[in-house]
Amino acid sequence: MFRRGGQRDSRRRRVLTDDVVRRGQEGLDAPGDSQKVEGASYAPEASLERQPRLSAVVPRRLLTHLVVFALGGGAIFGLLSLYACMQPWQSGAATGSEVFDLTSGGSLTRWFASVLLLASSAASLIVLSLRRHKLNDYQGRYRVWAYAAIGTLLMSAAATAPYHLVAASALAEWTAWELPGGVATFWMAPALLILGGLAVRLLVDMRDSVLACFALFMALLAYGGAIGMQLGGAEALVVGTAAAIERVQLTIGCQLAGHLLLLTSILLFARHVLRDIQGLVARKSDKASIADDADAGEQEDESTGEGVHGAHASPPAPKMRTDLESESAGARSKRRREAAERVQEEYEDRDSRRKNRKIRPRGAELAELERELEAESDGAPQKLSKAQRKKLRKLKARQREAA
Repeated sequence: MFRRGGQRDSRRRRVLTDDVVRRGQEGLDAPGDSQKVEGASYAPEASLERQPRLSAVVPRRLLTHLVVFALGGGAIFGLLSLYACMQPWQSGAATGSEVFDLTSGGSLTRWFASVLLLASSAASLIVLSLRRHKLNDYQGRYRVWAYAAIGTLLMSAAATAPYHLVAASALAEWTAWELPGGVATFWMAPALLILGGLAVRLLVDMRDSVLACFALFMALLAYGGAIGMQLGGAEALVVGTAAAIERVQLTIGCQLAGHLLLLTSILLFARHVLRDIQGLVARKSDKASIADDADAGEQEDESTGEGVHGAHASPPAPKMRTDLESESAGARSKRRREAAERVQEEYEDRDSRRKNRKIRPRGAELAELERELEAESDGAPQKLSKAQRKKLRKLKARQREAA
């Protein structure tokens, strides 16, 4: 009764056929995908192996990070401007006045702050899933990203449901203490102690990414400015009749800027981790090995007088290895030892020539040296040992002096 049109069915078959052909051309066929499973409801492209990974949401280009940060900054500026523009309407409105109010729990500002912190928590989980596979992390420092994900998740909940204010009020009533900042000090003190230590741990783990560290440091400055304004330090910064509005704008603006910078720093570090996994980041060990090789090459040039002078731009090509191979410490020490032995042999040959300058070796002595070399090698074509090479050099030096 409800039949499809023939054109629609033929078009669907053509699309599925094109997908199969494209999969074969790209070489994405996994074992068992070349044949359609009988009774399957989905095409092989719907398998879990073909779906995009979670790390695909991390931007790989710095321009994309800049665009995301600019969009977030524009949204913050728009929310702060709406709060100032809608003040006359909010004072006379009976319902819906809390939508643009920066201090209300049901406002767009609180929702936007919760979204930023929730995205930071998800980005921390992405970094955790990647960092836990690092080979030289023997102390398990990657676990700090699990704490970061939990902390940002709790901050996201506090942005819309201020449970920290309820706990601070209960603690102030129970202790009956009068602190300089009032009730806000009861939740700011433990928050600074816990989140501050977590931020320091994150800075230590982010030390390889300069951009991520800078963004996190700026986020800490923004949070510090918001805390200072909440404690009563904003009266000295704002003047005029709209001092209260400006104070709220500065406080909430610093909070939102801190959330945005925190998300940017985590995304930048996630990009750094992905680049490090792909081998696009130069590690310090590689730079140190390159510097050691350069120092060894300069020492060898000074000792042997061979190779390219230090003033030249390009060093000499490595011997017995390609440019892509890295020289180990044992091979480097062996090369230095052989260079020192060559220098010592040159000094010995020079001393022997100086002593035997007036004493010319006779033909009998030359013949005796030749017979000795032939006896040691037994007339078989084989590689000369170090002692045989030394005797051969001495023989050639005496032949030149005898000529």
